[in-house]
Amino acid sequence: LGVDLLFVYGCSEGFTTQTTDRAEILAGSVGHQIFSGPPGTAPAGTVAIFDTDDRPLAVGETGQIVFGARQPVRYWRDPEVATDGWYRTGDLGRLDHDGRLYLVGRLKELVNRGGLKVAPGEIEAALARYPGVVDAAVVGTPDPVLDEAICACVVPGPAEPPSLEQVRSFLSASLARHKLPDELSLVERIPRTNIGKVDRAALVALVVERDKGRERLRPR
Repeated sequence: LGVDLLFVYGCSEGFTTQTTDRAEILAGSVGHQIFSGPPGTAPAGTVAIFDTDDRPLAVGETGQIVFGARQPVRYWRDPEVATDGWYRTGDLGRLDHDGRLYLVGRLKELVNRGGLKVAPGEIEAALARYPGVVDAAVVGTPDPVLDEAICACVVPGPAEPPSLEQVRSFLSASLARHKLPDELSLVERIPRTNIGKVDRAALVALVVERDKGRERLRPR
C-alpha cells in the first residue's frame, strides 16, 4: 500500500522498542530502544539482557530482557516492581552490536536440559527454515538423565518427512550442540491457544501420550 509499518515490541507499562526498517524486521529484530535517560540519571528505557542471577550479559548472549526504569512500577494491590531500577519482562532475547533486540521466547518456557537452559523459540526459528516443514514447535519432555529432553514437534509437508538425524544436521549450522533436539515427533498439527500461541502443555501431553511416535537420539 506504499506505507511504512511500525514494528513495536514492549508492554503496556511503557517500555518498548521499535523499528520501521524492513531489513531489520526480516532479520528477526524487534527494533532498538527508543528512550534513554540523560547522563547521570537512571537508565530509563535502556534495554539490557540479564542472566538468571540478574547479571548483565554480553552482546549476543541470550537472557531475560530488562528495561531501565527511573520510577518503580505500581500495580493495584500488588507489590511495586522495578524498585532497583530495572523492569523485568519475563521475555528472553539478545542484543547485537548495533543495539538491535531479538526476541527469543519466554523465561518460563525454558527447557532444562541437563542444567543448561535452552529457549524453545530459538530452535523454532531455525526449524521454520527447514525445507518442507509446514509448522513446528519445541517442548521439553521428561528425561531420567537430562531432567528434560528437547523435543522438536514437526508438521511435515507432502514430501517425505525428515528424520531426527536430518533435522539435527540442518540445525547444527546455526545452533550450539546442546540446543539440538534429542527427539523428533511428527504431528498432524501444533496445538495453539485462542490468540495463536503454542499450547506447550497440550503439546507435551500429546507427545508423551503417543510415546512410540517419537524418534530419539538414544534408547531409554
